[in-house]
Amino acid sequence: MSTFDSAHPLRTFLQFQLASDDAAVLNLPHVVQFLSPQHFKPSPHLQKWSTRINSLIHSKDPGARWAGLSIACRTSTLSRELMLENARGWVSAALPLFSKQEPLPTLKAATRLLTHIFSVAIDNPEFQRQIASPNVPKFSLALIAIVEDHPSRELKLLALDALYVLVPLYPTLFKPLHGRLCALCFRQFDCPAGRPTDVPFAQATSRLYSVLPVTGGKVGAASLWRKSVDEILSIGWRSLSAVRSSVPANVTPPKQYQPFQEDATVSIPLNLDRLRCAVLALCDLLTYICSPSGLPLQEPFQLPLGALVSFNQALLSRTHDNVKENSHVETSVRAMETAVVPEICALGCDLLSRLATCAERHLTPHSGRFTSIILFHLELAPPPDRHVEFLRALVSLLANAHTMHSQLLLNRIVRVLLSTLSVLLPTQSDISNDRESTVSSKGRRGRKRAHDYEGDEIFGITTNVICPTATHKTMTLTTLDALRLILQNPYLPPATYSLISRLLLGLNVWLPSLHPTRLSNDQSFHALLLRGFQGTSIDLSADTRGVIGRSLGLIMHGLQEPIDDPATSTITLRTIDRLLHPRFPWLVRAPPYTELLPLLRTEESVEERELRESLHISVGPPARATGTTGPANQRSMPTLALDSGPLPLPPNPDTLPNVNEPKTPALEPLSSPRYYQAATPDLRPATPPNLHNLSPPVQSPGQGSSDSKDPLRPSQALDVPSSLMSGVASAPESRFGAVLEATNAVDDDDDDNEDMPSIDMGSDSD
Repeated sequence: MSTFDSAHPLRTFLQFQLASDDAAVLNLPHVVQFLSPQHFKPSPHLQKWSTRINSLIHSKDPGARWAGLSIACRTSTLSRELMLENARGWVSAALPLFSKQEPLPTLKAATRLLTHIFSVAIDNPEFQRQIASPNVPKFSLALIAIVEDHPSRELKLLALDALYVLVPLYPTLFKPLHGRLCALCFRQFDCPAGRPTDVPFAQATSRLYSVLPVTGGKVGAASLWRKSVDEILSIGWRSLSAVRSSVPANVTPPKQYQPFQEDATVSIPLNLDRLRCAVLALCDLLTYICSPSGLPLQEPFQLPLGALVSFNQALLSRTHDNVKENSHVETSVRAMETAVVPEICALGCDLLSRLATCAERHLTPHSGRFTSIILFHLELAPPPDRHVEFLRALVSLLANAHTMHSQLLLNRIVRVLLSTLSVLLPTQSDISNDRESTVSSKGRRGRKRAHDYEGDEIFGITTNVICPTATHKTMTLTTLDALRLILQNPYLPPATYSLISRLLLGLNVWLPSLHPTRLSNDQSFHALLLRGFQGTSIDLSADTRGVIGRSLGLIMHGLQEPIDDPATSTITLRTIDRLLHPRFPWLVRAPPYTELLPLLRTEESVEERELRESLHISVGPPARATGTTGPANQRSMPTLALDSGPLPLPPNPDTLPNVNEPKTPALEPLSSPRYYQAATPDLRPATPPNLHNLSPPVQSPGQGSSDSKDPLRPSQALDVPSSLMSGVASAPESRFGAVLEATNAVDDDDDDNEDMPSIDMGSDSD
């Protein structure tokens, strides 16, 4: 015997771990864990391995049978050839176990083994004829009996999953069992009173019910699917009417849907469970019909969009305010019906997300109505968990339906989204505190300096985290996804578009200086959110109202991030494609320069100002050299500061410096989160601008302003680090950084920071 044969893993397992039945039971986890496909390459030990598995399966010891079935399942997973060779014997030994009083682990192992054998060899006609066709009906009857009568919940779930896998593979064999399987599912949907619905069991039943129309074949599958939808809608309408009996229905149900006649105290929780099961079944039916491996239809099927839309609108239209004040309705009944309103709306959001994904552009005629209902709920400021559900439904609707034309709806959507993102902006108290700490740290010689130690913000117990829970983080990211979809709408009003641009660019500059612990307890959320805002800014610059070539620095910074998930990879590839393949055909008119966008305070229109004030976003005061405003005089509200400088003209391309030259001076280490402003050049039409000097001269308090027409011009340009320059344009011709005011005021008494006065060499004076 060669050295390789003596050290073969199968030989070692047979000699030691599987030498006896007791040893097989004891060492089963070790054997299953270390088996690999390389162990089942052609060798003389394969026959001995198969013989040992058969002996364990036919053993009189229940533990040995369980070990043999588990090893056989693992072997069939790793070696298809060995499974086809021994499938007949394993199936004939495992099927009779369901008619005996076997232990629960043995039945589970037999179910997994038979499900894998019948589902893997579906492409082998001889296997189907000799093994699958005679045994699949027997196995199916055994699984149905388990679901109906067996007391073990785990085994029932395993049996439902096995039926869900086998029904699409053998539709002809399951056609005689279609009625029995439907009755089995409806018994779960019509859950009995006094027992709440088991959610995992309901989900497994719903998945099974969604694949039952496959038994109709290529001709009858569409009619069976439509019949299934009508039956589930009947259950849903009756349950909804029973849950909200004291509320006038905004959408009248069909006449054939009559509510259940039951006691109100029992009816409300019972019908809520039935409604939950109905919505779950509708979602699975829509998901399966639209999946690539869905119904084998020869012709396009007809989606009952009208019935589904009416039911979905009835779910979403339930509110706390439309309760009928009837004298004959008991207060307790009205209170119970009002308490279930959030759950009903959540079910409507789930159904709308699936319906939008399935119907896509066919849902466009109803998108305005759905959007109005969602916005009505969002404007009521629901709790964060409900807020996320409505936002997800809105994202699904915006992503799948056609573009909205109503500017009123677009403004309402933007108002809701920006109200969620505005919590990320710094408040005026944050700006004042940061300015005071900056001024106190640059006092005169001999003045007591305020010590800002690194990491002090971790021990600040009075600082509130912006996103304290996972729900808040999900709400912020979902809002950002919705905003990216809104920016793709060409009918977005200019004032609204300008406000979105200002807020996004402001957050791109503010977030890098915000400490991750101030944002969330999960420090990785800071990088994830910043990456999302940078991607949204890229979409903003790629619009026909912007110039994507001026955002090359932001794009290159985004490409440095690791690509782990497929969504990030798709976004990155789309961004590269935008750079390599510009828009073609060209626009009829040249796109405007980014310098001409209305980003200044003087360019803010009345409509934009009213929208900003409705969101309670104020314009931060400019940084002055004469002093700072105390925190007592500042309102603690989100701040979006603007520069009020004159509107510049596009720069001359001939005077542009080399883009490879470093234009950003080094930044001192930060001891605490600060609020920064990117330098804004003063580009005048009369004389060519000096683009190499981006920082305006610093004026002392006694000198006054060098430009009387621009009294709010920043007194000092702050050095912006490279991490911040990823959110603003690095080239001097861009004005992406002109959206924030500098809050680090210049120290009045620090003479070292003053610039050296210029000397006129052509003067004849002494």
